[in-house]
Parts: sequence; C-alpha cells; structure tokens
Amino acid sequence: MSKNPIKIAVLGAGPAGLTTAHQLTKNGFVVDVYDTAKEVGGFAKSIRLWDRNIEIGPHFLDVGNKAVVKELVLTALAGKYKPYERRTFILSLNKLFIYPPGPADLIKKLSVKQLLAATAGMLKQVFSAPTPNDGTAGIFVKKYLGEFLHKNFFESFCTKLWSLNGDQVSDVFAKALLGFNDFSSPVRLISRKLTQRLQLKKEPANYIYPTNGFSDLWNALKTQTELQGGKFCLGVSINKLVCTASRDSITQLVLADGTTKEYDLIICTIPVLSLIGLLKTQEGLSIIPHAAMTFRSDILVYLKVHFDQAAEGQCIYIYSDLIKITRITNFNEFKPDESDTFNILLVEIWCDKTDLIWNYGDSDLMLFLEQEIKKTNLYINLNVIDHTIKKVADAFQVPDLNLEDSRAKLLDQLVGFRNLYITGRIASLHFNYGMENAIDDGIILAEEITKKYQPELLQPD
Repeated sequence: MSKNPIKIAVLGAGPAGLTTAHQLTKNGFVVDVYDTAKEVGGFAKSIRLWDRNIEIGPHFLDVGNKAVVKELVLTALAGKYKPYERRTFILSLNKLFIYPPGPADLIKKLSVKQLLAATAGMLKQVFSAPTPNDGTAGIFVKKYLGEFLHKNFFESFCTKLWSLNGDQVSDVFAKALLGFNDFSSPVRLISRKLTQRLQLKKEPANYIYPTNGFSDLWNALKTQTELQGGKFCLGVSINKLVCTASRDSITQLVLADGTTKEYDLIICTIPVLSLIGLLKTQEGLSIIPHAAMTFRSDILVYLKVHFDQAAEGQCIYIYSDLIKITRITNFNEFKPDESDTFNILLVEIWCDKTDLIWNYGDSDLMLFLEQEIKKTNLYINLNVIDHTIKKVADAFQVPDLNLEDSRAKLLDQLVGFRNLYITGRIASLHFNYGMENAIDDGIILAEEITKKYQPELLQPD
C-alpha cells in the first residue's frame, strides 16, 4: 500500500495509542509513537518478578463484546493465550460476595437478620417519596439500594478509595462500581440482575490471558505496526507542543533534546493535565488549565508466598473499613490450570501522599501489611518469602463532585485544536474502563481519521 502523506504523532504507547497506531499504519498513514517509558503497554504492561511475568495491576481483557476487538487481539496473539473465568469478589461482613454484587449472591450469603435489614432498606426506598438525584454517590446508592446495602457495600469502600464520603463523590463512580445504570426503581434493578443470574444458558468465557502476560499482546501490536511502517520513539520525553497564537492547531513537537518535529495530526492518550502542560504558544506562553483535578496514590506490594489454603478468585476488593488494604490480586489465578511452587500476590493500599503510610520504610510497611492481611482471613498459614514494593503517585483521579465539570472545562480548552485528537481513558468518564475499551476506542478513532483523509480504504469492494 502506498503511504499517505499525512504524518501523525501518537502520544502514549498504551493500549489505545498502540491500537490507533496499528490501525493507521495498516491503512498507509505515516505514524510515530512517543512514550517516556522504554517499553510499550503503559500501565497495562507486564513486569518480571521471581522469574515470572505478571501484570502491574489486576488487568482483565474481555474480547467477547466487540467483534473488531476480538479479531485484532486474537490475530495479534496468534493462539498464544488461554481463556479463563473471571472471578472477582468483595470482602464485606466477613464474607466474600461476587463483584459486582448481585441479588442472588446476597440472598445466598447474607444472614436472615442481614437479609431482612437489606430488604427493609430497599422497600423503604420503593414506598417512600422519590428522592431526586443530586449528583452525589451517597444519595444515588441509598435511593436504589437502601441504607443497609449503602453502608456495607458502598460507603466504607468509597471512603477507603477516595478519602471522601459518599456525599462528596460523584454518582458517576457509584454507577460504575455497582455495575448498573440509572434504573427507575430498585425492583427493576433486582429483576434484571436475577434474570441474568438465573439464565440456564451459560456464555462461553470472554476473558483471555496471553501466555507470557499482556506485554505479549502489546509487543505483537508494536511489531506489526513497525512492519507496516510505523516508528516508535520510546524512552523519549516531549518538552513542548507549539501551537498557533489563535490556538487552533499544533504546529511543532519539540523533544527534550531540542529536536523539532512537525506533524499534520497529533493523537493524545496521555492525561489531559499533562497534555495542557505541554502546550505552548509560538511566543513561549503556557496554556493555563481552566480546572484542577485531585488524585489518589497507590502503594503496590508484590508478595512471593506459600499458603496452605486461599480464597478463590483473581481479585478481591476489601470493603471492610476495619482493614486498610484496598484490594488483593492473586496472579496464579489467571492461569489456574498451571501448577507453581509459589504464588504471587499483589496487595494494594490507595492513599494520599500526605498519609503517614505513604512514607513508611519497607520494614514498617511489611509489618503493617502482614497484620492487615491476617485480618482478612483469606489465607491459611500464609508465609511471605520475598517482596517488592512500588509506589505510584497520583495514580487515580478522584471522582469528586467537580469531576464532570472539571473534565468538561479541560477538554473544552482542547476542542479548538483542529489537528488534535484525544482518545483512551482520558476521554472517558467510565470508571470500569478496561483494556477492551481502550482497544475499541483506538479502532474507532483510526477509522474516523481514515474516513476523513483516505475514505477510499473504507469503501466496500
């Protein structure tokens, strides 16, 4: 295929950036991909610990809902993957519940007293005067689930995640966390959930795990992109993006070493505030962001362990406010058919950089974590053989009440740049945004650009 003369820069080599670059080079565009990391995949890449490839976090890839995503992923992996059943749980009331919580599981595992309290709370909401949504997560959850479920399946975990109570958090987060949209009543929600649980026909597994971790997928897409003429500039920092005085286009990309590049189109998958921070006018003036965002940080502790028995599932969210751990991931459960001489657990604590625990030394942190893990009662005779600690500052955007307004103001600042496209997680408010969403967004954007600049490629034969 002849090359399209349009030159494109993609900022960020995570799932969305990789997919966009792959699809565009497939269609003949000249594409350079930039990332400060030396490897592709972003936070979805694999890392190597104790001679095994694992993920930075509990990443799940569902290829069942989008045919185009499935085709791209399975073609890239060329059979080097295994399907598995996703099993994610919530630890609350000293019991494990399926995530997201479903009526059938609640009925099965709640005590009679707890079930009566939950039912009474929901019926009270059904027969009470309608409570108008005020945009807060607290009101939203109480309106649909009642006081008991709000307390035990939302409020404490919300505070643990964001250091905010439900009345300080946007309902966008609550809808994603609980796995439902804005239904007209709790009865309708329960009916839908029960119908899903009681279906006799079981859907085939949609989740897959690459043989050697998700970096297999990202490296395969990188290789294919390079074969199609794409270029990767990894371990490279961008100093600034020079825009016109009227702020209607980006004219130059300037690297940290002073090298200047010119592109017709810029595709951005990096955080919005980082992007705005790079923008400079030709006179050297900075673009001031019209809104601020707050973030939570993440302490990730990888444990090489032995145990006699462990709770099932790949990932367990710790809802109890008596335990400081946010979630635990068992990486062995992504490949349950394979036997290993040890397990690798990831224990996470979300916190602020001003919290005392953020500044703990290794020995103090490990002592604290071992005590917290014991409180979960998830493992029998757990023995920690080795550990590795990583701290990721500003890892998660806090969904405060200004979330939608702040994002709208920041994105509005970028709308006027006619040669700038934004895709990936930064363009979504969905808190359950997964790798399949990023891949799908990359495919959609590449098709949009192709349709605009090379429409003959999309014409039916």
